[in-house]
Amino acid sequence: MPGTLTSGNWTATAGVDKIDVVVTTPPADNGSSITDYEYRLDAGSWISGGGASFSITGLTRGTAYGVTIRAKNAVGTAAASDSKTRTPPWQCVLTSALFDLGGGA
Repeated sequence: MPGTLTSGNWTATAGVDKIDVVVTTPPADNGSSITDYEYRLDAGSWISGGGASFSITGLTRGTAYGVTIRAKNAVGTAAASDSKTRTPPWQCVLTSALFDLGGGA
């Protein structure tokens, strides 16, 4: 079974409607290659993220999510990592329609 990921082994970066997860330092695989990284939001169910880099999509802007991950291989599944709380930001789009760009009087 893989070792447990610590907070220094992975990053979680909030984007609009998503959180990008990257495992920067894989845990010890203890003789069996890691086949999957799973995640959960808050205390929800575990979901396959796939490889060492994945996006959690379809999130609500302005809502804080606790992200926890774990590694998996043929021998078993590691214990859960520490949780990281991330909040997808609001996106503000400014268009020229909001401004008078003319050189009028």
